[in-house]
Amino acid sequence: MTKILFEYSPWLLIPAAGIGFLFAWLLYSKKGPWPENVHKLLFGLRVVVFTLIAFLMLGPLLRQIENYFEKPEIIIAWDNSLSVNAGTDSLALNSLKERLVSDANAWRENGFEVNIQTFDGEKNAFEGFPDFTSRQTNLHEQLKKIEEQSRGKNLRQVLLISDGINNAGLNPSFQLYGFNLSTVGLGDTIPKKDVFISSLRFNKISYKGSMFPIVAEVAQNGYSGVFIQVKVIKGGQTIASQIVFLDAGENFKSVEFLIEAQGEGLQTYQIAIDPVEGEFTTENNQKSAFVEVIEAKQQILLVASAPHPDIKALRSVFDQNESYELTIHIHGIDDWNYSTEFDLAILHQMPSRIGDANSLLDRIPSTTPKWFILGSQTDLNLFSQMNGLMELRRNSPQPDRVFPAYSPNYDRFIFETEQRDFLRNLPPVAVPFGEYKIYPNAEIMLFQRVGNVLTDRPLLMTGMVGDAKTAVMIGEGLWNWRLDNIKREGKEFDQLFSKLIQYLAAREDNRKFRFYPIKNEWDEGETIIFESEGYNDILEKIYNYQVDIRLRNEADSVMEYTYEPTASSARYRVSGLKPGIYRYEGRTSLQGNTEVDRGEFLVTRREVELSNLTANHGLMRTMANNHGGKYYDINEIDALSADFKNLDTTQRIISEEAFLPANRLLWLFLLLVLIAGTEWFLRKYYGSY
Repeated sequence: MTKILFEYSPWLLIPAAGIGFLFAWLLYSKKGPWPENVHKLLFGLRVVVFTLIAFLMLGPLLRQIENYFEKPEIIIAWDNSLSVNAGTDSLALNSLKERLVSDANAWRENGFEVNIQTFDGEKNAFEGFPDFTSRQTNLHEQLKKIEEQSRGKNLRQVLLISDGINNAGLNPSFQLYGFNLSTVGLGDTIPKKDVFISSLRFNKISYKGSMFPIVAEVAQNGYSGVFIQVKVIKGGQTIASQIVFLDAGENFKSVEFLIEAQGEGLQTYQIAIDPVEGEFTTENNQKSAFVEVIEAKQQILLVASAPHPDIKALRSVFDQNESYELTIHIHGIDDWNYSTEFDLAILHQMPSRIGDANSLLDRIPSTTPKWFILGSQTDLNLFSQMNGLMELRRNSPQPDRVFPAYSPNYDRFIFETEQRDFLRNLPPVAVPFGEYKIYPNAEIMLFQRVGNVLTDRPLLMTGMVGDAKTAVMIGEGLWNWRLDNIKREGKEFDQLFSKLIQYLAAREDNRKFRFYPIKNEWDEGETIIFESEGYNDILEKIYNYQVDIRLRNEADSVMEYTYEPTASSARYRVSGLKPGIYRYEGRTSLQGNTEVDRGEFLVTRREVELSNLTANHGLMRTMANNHGGKYYDINEIDALSADFKNLDTTQRIISEEAFLPANRLLWLFLLLVLIAGTEWFLRKYYGSY
C-alpha cells in the first residue's frame, strides 16, 4: 500500500498547476512554425513539466506499507551432554531422531518453520545428530538464549529434549520464559549401579616442601556394601593409596590424602578408583588435581586510618588468589610489629586528616610500590606532596559522584571485553571535588564520567615514581562495585583488581621480548590466546617480527607454530588442546639478538556430567507444566506428534512502513527528462529553439 504525503499543504497543487499553465501560455501564446496539433502538444508538455517541478518543490513523500506473513516457529532444543549418551539406550535415541526427522518435515509441510539446535548453540536440519560431548548442562542458559533470540518472533512451541540433569546455572523449575514449552524425557530415572568420584577438594597453590591435602568425595549407587581402593598417581607412579568401605546405606565418603609438594610449577595428580565388578561405567572413576608449587607468597600490606567497607571488598580479591598473603593494619586497632619486607603497600585514605595515623607512613620504605585509595578522610595536601603522580586541591567538602570510563590507551595489562563491559554498568563512586594537576609520568587507566559526559580527569592511574610503581584510586565506594558485580553473578571486579595488584607487586620487567597466554587456566574446548610484546633498545613497542612457538604436553609431544605480530593483532590462537599441563616457549630475533620467553599453562576438563547419571524427569514435567506444555516420555512420541499436529498454524502479518522522498524516485526523474526532451526535440525538428 502506497500513499502520498506532503511536507506542505496539498492544496498548493492547484496554484502549482496554475503556475505551470501560466508559464506555458506565456511561451506558446504566439503561433510557432509548426502545425496546430503540434502547437497544442508542445503547450501540454510544457504545462506538465512546470507542474511536475512545482509538485516536487512541495516536498512530497511516498508512504509505503509492505505486509508479509511470518510462519509460526517450532524450536527443537537437544541436550548435547555426556550424560544423555551414557544414560539413554542408543537404539531409542536413533529411533527418536528418525521419528523427529519425519515429524519435522510434516510440520514444515503444515506451515511451520522448524529450527533445531543443540545446547552448544549449533543449528542444523537433522543432517547430523548431537554428538553428546558437552561436559556440563545449563538448561536455564539455553532456554534464556532461545527467549532472547525469539523475542518478537512468531514462536509457537519449544520442544526440549533432555534427561533433566542440570549441573550448571540457575534451576529452571523456578524460572518463567516467554514461550510455550513441551519436554521429552531421556535417560533412566533408576540410579545405575556405579562407584565414582563425585568431587575433589585441594589447594590450587602449595609451597615447595610443605604438605597439602587432597580430599576425594567417593560415592556409590546400587551396592549393598563395597570395598573401594582409592589411589593418588603422579607421573605414572602411585604415591598414596587407601581402601575404604561403603555400606549399603552409605552413599558418600570423604577420603583425605596429605601429599608433599615437590618440584616447581604446575603438577598433575590423578585420583583414581580401581574398577568394581558390575559397575555401569568406569569413565567417572578418576579425576585430576592440578597444583601449582611455588617458593613463597608475595607479601601485601593494607594500611588504613579507620575501618571501611572498601577494605572488605579488597580483601575478597586476595581471598581468590593464594599467591598473596595480605596483612591488614588499621590504626588504633592493630599494633605495628611487622618485620616482613612487603611487595606492595595499599594506603586506604592515607595520609589521613584524623589523628596521628600518618606516622605509619614513615615505616614503609620509599622503594615499596604503593597504591593510594583516596576518600573523605584523606589529607589531600600531604597526599599531593608524597604520591608523585598528581596534585589535588579540594574546593568543596561535598564530593562528586562519578562513573568509571575505560582508557583505551592504557597498556600496562590487558582489559578483556568482559571487564570493559563490567566498567560500563557500575554504580558511581565518591571523588573529591577540586583542581587536578596530573604529572607526565602518570598513565590513566580509568577516567571520570559525570552522567553521560566523559571528562579528562583520572579516576584510577598508575606510574613510576623513582624506582617504585605507584597507583592512585581517586575515590571511595569500591565495595559498591563488588556488590553490583555479585548481583550480576560476575567475577570481573576480582579479575580487574587482581591484575592491578599483580602489576604493582611484580618486579619491573625490562626484557625486550615477552610471550605469554592471557590467562593461565583454560577449560577444555576453549581457544588458547597468546600475546606477544617486542621492544627496542629504548623500550618502545615494535611489531612485524617472527615468533616461533613450541608447546610441549605432559607426554613430551611437541607442537610448533609460527606467526608475526602486527600493530593491529599481536595475538596468536591455538585450539583443540586436550586437558593437561603445557609448557610453552616463544622465540624470536630482535635487532640481531635471540630472545626467548617460557612458561606454562593449564587446560582443565569439567568433570560434572558423569558424576550423576540419574535422569530428573520431575524437573522436565515441572518446566512443561509451568509453560503451558506437556511432558512426553521417550516412548510417547506418537502422542507428541498428534498434539503438535493440532498446533495453531496461523501466520502473523508483519507490516513495515517506509517514507521515500519523491525527488529520489528514478522513474519520476526519467519521466521529467523524457517530457522535457520530447518538447525540445519537437521544437528543434520544426526549426525553433
